Amino acid sequence: MSSLRSCIGGLLIASVLLGAEARGHDAAPPPLCKSPLLTRDSRYDVLACEGLELMEKKAYAEAAKRFERALAIGLFEQPNYKLLPLLALAHHRAGDKAKALAALESAELALNVLTGIGKCVDEGDDKFVLYEEGMPVRSPQAAATVDRMCGAILEDYYMPSSLRRFVAFADRVREFLEVSDEIHPPEPDDSE
Repeated sequence: MSSLRSCIGGLLIASVLLGAEARGHDAAPPPLCKSPLLTRDSRYDVLACEGLELMEKKAYAEAAKRFERALAIGLFEQPNYKLLPLLALAHHRAGDKAKALAALESAELALNVLTGIGKCVDEGDDKFVLYEEGMPVRSPQAAATVDRMCGAILEDYYMPSSLRRFVAFADRVREFLEVSDEIHPPEPDDSE
């Protein structure tokens, strides 16, 4: 969760952002924080950084709202899934177990598509269904995952084009597992 700490003080740059926008500059503004979760979409990045800062301040319910708003933004030629584990963690720490579990399921389904465990299957007319282990997955989270992760324009995104990209995917999985372990602590191994 070091990415959470890297955002402290980032909102001070917001005034620079607003000033550049007011002057009509076309160049992308500097990010508000440093995080591998950023996307180069300034609307998303602002909300993600605000959410990260709110997590640092233990304002978990407010952080969840920022993450939800960021996750609702359609990103250019990439799925919008990176904040799902943090959304689950924010809801968990805010005491909303139902929302935490739903976000955690959404995160797992999205990562299953990202890693190839789950597959987006086009059943015709650009209608996709999520499959895992050869069976369709039917749930509200699966439907949202199809909307978030499936489509011909996204197919290239899931093919790691370098070892760095592969490791970036692995980092997303590692973050998910850390959050999952906090929400559902693993059972102690009785064999020891």
